[in-house]
Amino acid sequence: MYQNYKTEQYNFKCSVKKSILHCLQMLSELKPIQVADDNISQEDFYEGQKEFYEFVEKLYCLMLSDPDKFLISTNEYDTYIQSDKAKKKREKEHYTDAKESNLRNKFQQAIRFYSKFLYDIGIAAESINPADYSLVISKDKMLQIKDGMMSTHINKDNELRYKKIRELGIQIKEDNNFCIISSEKYPKMFFGLWVLCKAKESKYHYLNYLRVDYEGTKKESPDIQDILETLREEHQQIINELQKALPGNKVRMKIKPFNAITSRSKWKAEYRYKGKNILGFYAAPDNMMICIYFYSHLNIAYMSKRLQEENYDLYQWYKSKFPERLCKCRYNRRVQFGEEYQRICGFSNRAEIKNPTDQDLNNSIEVIKLFRDYR
Repeated sequence: MYQNYKTEQYNFKCSVKKSILHCLQMLSELKPIQVADDNISQEDFYEGQKEFYEFVEKLYCLMLSDPDKFLISTNEYDTYIQSDKAKKKREKEHYTDAKESNLRNKFQQAIRFYSKFLYDIGIAAESINPADYSLVISKDKMLQIKDGMMSTHINKDNELRYKKIRELGIQIKEDNNFCIISSEKYPKMFFGLWVLCKAKESKYHYLNYLRVDYEGTKKESPDIQDILETLREEHQQIINELQKALPGNKVRMKIKPFNAITSRSKWKAEYRYKGKNILGFYAAPDNMMICIYFYSHLNIAYMSKRLQEENYDLYQWYKSKFPERLCKCRYNRRVQFGEEYQRICGFSNRAEIKNPTDQDLNNSIEVIKLFRDYR
């Protein structure tokens, strides 16, 4: 059941299934770590990390096979999108489609419900019973967690979702003022949850949890290898070449944290040179985009004129990398490209190179070298 989700290309037409697959492909590789604890053996911690990883992996695979069983609506969003004939025009206008956003949030929150609930009980847990591996949490905290799960878009079906959690083998029993949480099929899985939730707080704490990245809890930040293991081979090669072209002794790379792994959630890395971000990329399992930062529409126009005079082929490539925006907001700017003017978003002031090829990467580096006087 989707054993090769990391390497195979699945062409789902359903947006919900695409989003669930995105979650699977964003998972870290299984990398258990050693944990110091006088009451629990290293073997139990290792097994627990392995079991929690397997539980999360299977959860997403089951969702992918039948989203409706997990109370994730598969029709509303796609039906609306397919009837939305003016979408391309509105995109140029920077139009915010409230209905599209609400429908997308609805199914994304339904997907995230199960991982959020597990995270919240992991954070609130007071102890693990080493005798039966159960998680112990106070009733008051459990009530607070359930109150916090009352999302705007999906709360009417929450009781059915808790029933689904029980069907997955997770048992929640009350004992005086406490709730005792255990798992039939994965009895030690809460050791893995504990490792992730009780790790040192950082900007990447929740991301490490979502990706089930045990090794990440020991690092200050994800690294380039964490990104590469989630991407297609052609995009891995692009990033490796980019790393070589912008060596770390001159350019510093920083990976930004994010708080979801459903579709539209991406890795974002930025390269900084002489105090300014000069280039960045967004990367997800199914797409990638390089961005060259210019900070001002005047700089974009300057480079357009310079390239037209010095390297016409590069100029032709350059001018095609600025999406036209027809919005009437105060950030919209007219930029001259040769004899033509194009309206762009002055809020971002960047070139966007989607799913770059080797030639795109070479062109991007050449533009940066010329604009930043980078050597």
